[in-house]
Amino acid sequence: MIIKTPTAEQVKQTKRANASMPRSRFILAALDAGILSEVDAEQAVNDWPTAWDDFFEGQPARNRIAAKAEWASITKVRRDAPLIEQLRVFKGLTEEQIDQLFGIGA
Repeated sequence: MIIKTPTAEQVKQTKRANASMPRSRFILAALDAGILSEVDAEQAVNDWPTAWDDFFEGQPARNRIAAKAEWASITKVRRDAPLIEQLRVFKGLTEEQIDQLFGIGA
């Protein structure tokens, strides 16, 4: 039997798929990294940051409502969550910057 060693990209994708952190830690890490403003971080503690509505501009209202419902119910933030990708794109962040936020090394 031949065992194939995973490529660096496969290892990175696996780490991304498995990475998560408590919501409270995510908020503080995003604040410290300058990804969330103090106002957004404060709102994110108990509610949906109003600035995040801009992520959904031009999309059906259902997308925004679904994201808000998910945020309200989660205790852990997953690296591979669609909201994190929307935040990344909206803020103009690289995949690597988000990886660092979740403690994923290069």
